[in-house]
Amino acid sequence: MDPRWVQALLVDAERIGRTSHHPDDVLEIIAEVLAWVDPVDAERLAPTITTPVHHSNALKKVAEALANVDPDDAERLAGTIARPHQQARTLAGIARALNERSTDQQQR
Repeated sequence: MDPRWVQALLVDAERIGRTSHHPDDVLEIIAEVLAWVDPVDAERLAPTITTPVHHSNALKKVAEALANVDPDDAERLAGTIARPHQQARTLAGIARALNERSTDQQQR
C-alpha cells in the first residue's frame, strides 16, 4: 500500500472531520491511524482535540505507536497525558511493547 495515498485519505478525513458534529471523535480515529503512518503528524494533530477523553485517547494511541520506533519519545508523550489513569495505561502499554520487542530479539 502506498503511504502517500493513506496520508492523502487522512488529510481529506481530517478536513471533513473538522466540519462534523463530533469532530473530536473523528480526529481521535484519524490520530490513531496517522500514528502508524506518520507519528510526528499524529502528534501535531492530537493537541487540536479539545475533548479531554478524546485528547487523552489520541495521545495514548500515538505514544503506543511510537513505542517500537522511539521509546523515549513515546514516554515523553505519555507524560503529557493529563488523565492519570490514561497516562498509567499508556506507560504500561509502552512497557509491554518494549518487552515484546526484547523477547522477539532474544528469540532470533
